Amino acid sequence: MSDPKVLTCPTCGAQLNISGDEPQVKCGYCGNTVIVPEELRVKQPDVMRVEMPQPQVVVVQGPGALPGTPVEFYSPPRSSSAFAFLGCLFPILFTAAIFVFVYFMLDTSAKQFFSSMIQSATGQGFARQVSSFGGDGTGAVLHRVPKIVSTQSGESVFPSSLHLAVDGLGNIFILNSFANQVAVYVFNPDGKYVNKFGSKGDQAGQFDAFNDLIGVDGKSRVYVKDWDRLLVFDSSGRYIDTISDDLYDRSLFDFAVGNDDLFVVSSKNKVFKLSINSQ
Repeated sequence: MSDPKVLTCPTCGAQLNISGDEPQVKCGYCGNTVIVPEELRVKQPDVMRVEMPQPQVVVVQGPGALPGTPVEFYSPPRSSSAFAFLGCLFPILFTAAIFVFVYFMLDTSAKQFFSSMIQSATGQGFARQVSSFGGDGTGAVLHRVPKIVSTQSGESVFPSSLHLAVDGLGNIFILNSFANQVAVYVFNPDGKYVNKFGSKGDQAGQFDAFNDLIGVDGKSRVYVKDWDRLLVFDSSGRYIDTISDDLYDRSLFDFAVGNDDLFVVSSKNKVFKLSINSQ
């Protein structure tokens, strides 16, 4: 607390202690009443008020604070707090309602959309599932690790090197181009293993390297890429001929087979059309 102000009594000369903002002070010796000058009066701190109902009074103590002089603070009325809470809650509830509505609407429309685009196995869409083959077990089956397709003899086609083609009769030709096990595996339309043909080597009808394309024409003749050449076999696996890469700039990127035509895409941004011998 700060030191009180000192005033001298003009009658007896005694010192008068000033501890408040009273305009007069009484001398304790002679009983004389002395007027306190304005500049010596202790001024009370201003009280900051916010005119709202239901005040809460907080007494602040510390350096410079005088006893008995509370500082008043006012809290907002409960009704104002309730309205503020509802004002914040309403946008949240409104947004949540929109999300729920959109979710259910999209779910319904998505079902209608996909049902019109994708039919089940018994549906009438653009494509439908007729049959499948492969799975766990023996015979012409699918294995997860390490082989994908196995034959009844236990031979396997490895998963990282499968290429497939189908002829007009529904026979399935799977090219295995894995390392030294290059071969073409043949399955009938029901998925039953028939036979395999082809082997690794540098003789006529053998695969040298980089076999990653296979195709079948209208006569069930099988075309297999071997480097930039095309090896041709009949449906039973008998070697027929080799199409020289001289016919398409020694660069084979991809090919497609028709009934009597062969289309080759070279890596030189060209497409070559070759006529197939109909014999």
